Amino acid sequence: MATTEKHALQLLLENTDYADRLRSYSGRGMYGKSCLGVTVSSMGDLIADLLGAAVDSTQDEPDGEMSVADAAEAVRGMRTDNMGHDTIAYFPGVPYVDDEESEEDLDDQGDDAPPGSDHRLD
Repeated sequence: MATTEKHALQLLLENTDYADRLRSYSGRGMYGKSCLGVTVSSMGDLIADLLGAAVDSTQDEPDGEMSVADAAEAVRGMRTDNMGHDTIAYFPGVPYVDDEESEEDLDDQGDDAPPGSDHRLD
């Protein structure tokens, strides 16, 4: 299985107080497909934190503006579901990449990597 890169939106959210609330989510009309989701109590706080993370990323990285543009495009497609006290904001088309899954993908390519694979060190 190939390692999946994290979307710019997930990277931004990981630099906010919402990092521990990120998850894979399958919303209405997604027919079992999953995407990036984040559980929130306040949409205003989520947007404010995203804006803060976006400003920080443009100052820290030369390609930060491109990443922010990708994240902004994903936010335009945001949907929400009410979960009682909280809301989940989810982003169809944006995969959720779990850090543990990424590490497992790399581990899985160890000794069983096909000949010519760049993932083995001999």
